[in-house]
Amino acid sequence: MISVDQMTVFRQYLALLPTASLACLAKNSGYDKLHNDGLVKTFILANLLKWNSLRMIEGGIRSQSEIQQELDVESFSAGQLSRRLAVLDTGELSHILFQLTDHYHRIMEGEKGLNPKFGKLAIIDSSAIPLSKHALDWTALTPHYCGVKIHLRLAIVKANSAFPEAMIPSTANVPDIEAVNHLIVDDDATYIADRGYGEKPKMAGWLERKVKFVVRVKSNFRVDTIQELPTDSEQVSRHALVTIRSRPDPVKLVEFNDRKGRHFRLISSRLDLSALEIMEIYKNRWLIELFFKWLKQHVKVDHLYSQSPVGIWNQLYIALITFALMEIYRLLTYPNVTTAYFLRNIQLYLLQKWADARKEFERISEFTTQGRKSNLGYPKKARDYGADHAIVNPLSRTPVIK
Repeated sequence: MISVDQMTVFRQYLALLPTASLACLAKNSGYDKLHNDGLVKTFILANLLKWNSLRMIEGGIRSQSEIQQELDVESFSAGQLSRRLAVLDTGELSHILFQLTDHYHRIMEGEKGLNPKFGKLAIIDSSAIPLSKHALDWTALTPHYCGVKIHLRLAIVKANSAFPEAMIPSTANVPDIEAVNHLIVDDDATYIADRGYGEKPKMAGWLERKVKFVVRVKSNFRVDTIQELPTDSEQVSRHALVTIRSRPDPVKLVEFNDRKGRHFRLISSRLDLSALEIMEIYKNRWLIELFFKWLKQHVKVDHLYSQSPVGIWNQLYIALITFALMEIYRLLTYPNVTTAYFLRNIQLYLLQKWADARKEFERISEFTTQGRKSNLGYPKKARDYGADHAIVNPLSRTPVIK
């Protein structure tokens, strides 16, 4: 039996992927070269290695015998990958993400969130991905722009961990508010959302279902005041108990200005929290913006392999599955390193033995930062402008130095 340390990082990583349904023989009838589980593994590998075209994937797989062995395939063409991605059952991928979410919460059982009083937070938002003009016939938002959206629920149960619990893709012309109820479930999380989700009919439904939420609303969002409440921070300009008119349930209205002077109005069903605590919960909404940015930079969802609607939805799900696997893998092995550091090493050692990767992860614990050392007592080193090889006039910067 091969020891864990002798397994490649790629093989260990994929061992966490629940592929039983994908590998079912009945669902792979007619596919001799590449079964569904191998197809998904192929695109996960492409995400990690940043292979940004089907041709690169084809060549990359053909050049690595260990990957061929893991996928149980010798070779396949870019055209085959494109066709298979477009017919893969999206429901299977959605179920895999659900299973990984369940695994994640079992690992995080006992965690009480960023603040025990807040509990688990679930942030909802969307991010657009532009498409080429070939997709104007089905994704047009304007005569010259077309694209798709990722509508996402991001779980925050610990300070250094964020997890994509659920996603619903759409064309870019679908308003955020139309997708929101696909993402909200009747759990114990407090949902955080921006102005695009602050509509009374939806909020009335959440109140009826006893959903906990903190939602930013627009300046023209009208409420009926029940009682003005004291503010507990200089930042808070108003704290009141109100109703949203479409339901009698009391909610809290909190208004404040940020450091840039921007005005915020929040509606929350968390009557147990102070104005400052509601404000602090909402400020965590920026975490989903960071997640989208991170996802596009490191998993490359902004480069789509397919122009087929189903192929696009499948690629988006596989991108989230790639991240979900990585986050679970990180928590099970080195939970104290950052997600970015963990991903970098996974990418570097992906096709090497786990023992080699482990040495690199453990190396970080050997160093303790002392901060930037003072250079008091040492002469300032003269800057080398490389003037022998370039035309440099450092004094020309003087007028713009403040």
